[in-house]
Amino acid sequence: MKTNRNILLGGLLLLLYAAVSTGCSKSNPASKTPAPIADNTITASLNASTKRPIGPFYGANGQQRNSENWFQSSNPGLASALQGLAYGILRVPSGQGGNYWDYHTGDFVTGYGKLTNSGNAPSPYPSPLSELQTELGYVSQGDYVVNALTDPTCSSGCSFSSTPPNESSQLEALSTIAADGMNVKYIELGNEYYLRFSDYTSVYPSVSDYVTLANKWIADIKATHPGFKVAVVGASCWGCSDPRRSGWDKGLMSGLTGADAVTLHVYTASGLTGPVNNNNAATMLLTPFTNWDNINNDDIPSLTTSSYSPNIWFTEFNLSDTAHKNNGTWAHGLFQATNDLLFVTNPRVTMALHHDVQDSTEEMPDIFSSNTGFSNYNLSFPITTTVYGYTAQGLTTREIDKAALNQTSAEALAFSGAPTFDSTHPKIIGEIFTGASANQVVILNLDSVAHTVDLSSVLSSGSYRQISGEAGSYVDGKVISGGFEGYDNSTGAAANLTLTSGTLSPSSQILPPFSITRIW
Repeated sequence: MKTNRNILLGGLLLLLYAAVSTGCSKSNPASKTPAPIADNTITASLNASTKRPIGPFYGANGQQRNSENWFQSSNPGLASALQGLAYGILRVPSGQGGNYWDYHTGDFVTGYGKLTNSGNAPSPYPSPLSELQTELGYVSQGDYVVNALTDPTCSSGCSFSSTPPNESSQLEALSTIAADGMNVKYIELGNEYYLRFSDYTSVYPSVSDYVTLANKWIADIKATHPGFKVAVVGASCWGCSDPRRSGWDKGLMSGLTGADAVTLHVYTASGLTGPVNNNNAATMLLTPFTNWDNINNDDIPSLTTSSYSPNIWFTEFNLSDTAHKNNGTWAHGLFQATNDLLFVTNPRVTMALHHDVQDSTEEMPDIFSSNTGFSNYNLSFPITTTVYGYTAQGLTTREIDKAALNQTSAEALAFSGAPTFDSTHPKIIGEIFTGASANQVVILNLDSVAHTVDLSSVLSSGSYRQISGEAGSYVDGKVISGGFEGYDNSTGAAANLTLTSGTLSPSSQILPPFSITRIW
């Protein structure tokens, strides 16, 4: 009889999972049979020691490049997609291009001839400040990257040298931003000058040269615009060997004064040598945790002195697989979501902006900017992507950004009895965001099996929205009945994501495998 009861209980749990997965949406006809539910209930609780205040926190890079038309008048699809993403912060004009940008024209400076490292000729779709103002209208705050490398006032015979760039031109840009009432609060003094690009090493032969310029510019900016928060370029470098990069943070902190924050950029590989799938996804999804350990133990402590601990802004981060085979998979979306939830657990971190809104190579965007988003992957099967449709990363970004938008505090959840990757790092993580009219919870189940979670000590009621699917599903941006269209990244067979919604069951909420759940 004991064996029969166990069989009956298992069947009931599977039926319950199928019912919850259907929720208020139609089931996904292409989805596979639900994974078994683990037989232990996991108990969630608030972790009060992690509660911290937040303002606008999450967002992305709005990189202006040749293939990306930011003009609202001719690009309403982008405007609609931006509204749906619910960013708190938009970084403009981001990436390497920010070091070569002329705010007068909204394009790359031309007096230097072929710009060595921007990788861009002047754009056919320039984005002057008036256009950026429209884009920034869809977010709570803007993060503006000052051009501290090239001089837009130089029209011919320009060269990269240790002569400081034209500060007056950049101060003029900030005055225009302030006078026009643009919702820009954050300022960055350039982008990634720790790299050994010849442009960068010519203008900043050493970190001390950059510190000299930064200290002056910070003082001048704050004298005119005391409301701006100003950050300088830091270098995430655990395990790196390049002496310029490895010594950058120490040199930065030895002479820096007045900066509100230091920026860090983190790009990491999945740890896999081939396509991700349900069986090997644990390797890829553990990586954000081990990276975070290194950042907390190395990068962040190196950006502290006995009397000075500026905030940390992660203004670029993403998955960077050499072969780019796993970017764009559902596992990639969960990878990025894990970074988001880990970054908010350190109170010194006050910004997390991933790379990026749209991407000409389609390896790291939230939305597709073309219908050939996977063309550079050399796949044996065709995938047509939906222009301005959401990528896997965009789908998880939307849930987290919506949860955090307009909230004033964040607190991690603890999950007693949750499975782990390696006895240390959990496969289930979550965060509660509070302060706005409705509390919002985000939970990731990074495991290959479903789990039942008791949330009764966190929430007594609410509604939920879940997205789940195969770890190796390439998402093409198309919305279908019951979810989002996807393809197995090895075979090209249908492997759609399932979207479900319903009413929270606080004492027995089921988390599907490889899923993100938002509760409000």
